Amino acid sequence: MKEFYTMKRIRYIWLLMVLLMTSSCGELFEFEELEGNSLSGVQLSYDAVDIMVGDSVFFQAEVQPAGAGVSYTWSLKGDTSLYDWEGYWLHAVRQGHVDVYVEAANVDSLGDLEAVVKDTCAVNIFEWIDYEYPDDFLYETVVYASLQVNGEEVKDSLGKIQLVAIADDRVRCHAKMNTAYGVSYLTLRIGSFWPGETARIQCYLPEQYKRFDLGEIILDGSTKGTLSNLVKFECGFNN
Repeated sequence: MKEFYTMKRIRYIWLLMVLLMTSSCGELFEFEELEGNSLSGVQLSYDAVDIMVGDSVFFQAEVQPAGAGVSYTWSLKGDTSLYDWEGYWLHAVRQGHVDVYVEAANVDSLGDLEAVVKDTCAVNIFEWIDYEYPDDFLYETVVYASLQVNGEEVKDSLGKIQLVAIADDRVRCHAKMNTAYGVSYLTLRIGSFWPGETARIQCYLPEQYKRFDLGEIILDGSTKGTLSNLVKFECGFNN
């Protein structure tokens, strides 16, 4: 009986060592050396998330094979003032970085631990703050543009998509959708204090929890693009 408990203790220690030596971010773990185990991996619904302050994201975990009986342990690493966690919902409160961890475990018919697998999602919380005094700008650069998201052109309405120009950590303008002569196009009117300033164009897709940097615009007081030759912005999971 004493030998049985000693072997059981060694087994738990070995599993703990495996758990400590492995880590992932959106990857599915395989434990081929654990012969006969029904649980082989766990995967979160996202491997990385960009989320704006004020938005929320719901997390789910799936195990391999599907339907395996498991218990889950969730944990978060980061400043707790950055977020609220409620019922698998993460609510973004302040700008910063948070890691979401899930650990799945199952046991055999005798109640012995069979396998422990885990996954991680990196959450980047960001905030866009509008420039407070737009009337102070001395110059205005106008950009007529089109936007493609995941290979499809955005027309008629941006919906929840946000496209902005940022300089000195402040949003100088939000893109607006317009239509003229049957052509849908975006207009950005970017203010500046002097010719030669630069602004970064960024796009946020809140339904996909992704933010993209689309490049730099030189603010020289000119007009960039026309209805027949729009400045093209593209973003999506292939960018």
